[in-house]
Amino acid sequence: MRPVRFLSPQSVAEDGAYKDPISANQTFSSEHLLGTDHLGRDTLNLRRNARRSIQYIFQDPYASLSPRQTVGKAIDEALLINGERNAAARRQRTFELLDSVGISRDMYDRYAREMSGGQRQRICSASDRGT
Repeated sequence: MRPVRFLSPQSVAEDGAYKDPISANQTFSSEHLLGTDHLGRDTLNLRRNARRSIQYIFQDPYASLSPRQTVGKAIDEALLINGERNAAARRQRTFELLDSVGISRDMYDRYAREMSGGQRQRICSASDRGT
């Protein structure tokens, strides 16, 4: 049985930096998935379902955002990929996501190249939250 390594949310700082080497060295057997013991259950299906809720958050917002897309379009695209077909609902959800990360709704039609580095990171975070 191959050990699986998970980082606890406490082992990663707000800026993505790793802060607790003890937590990172904890290993769990394959019967543990996201902190829950699933001994005797079909862990293959559990892992597949868990993968859908886990995603990468890229550290370089300059490379993550297209210079040809507006902020609104970038977030809208993530919502479309994840199954939201209604354009009005996507636009409303985009505004909610912008509000949740502290970006003004006025930024919806601006390009990422017009934003500061911190604003770009928050836009990436809003896009990730929409998935």
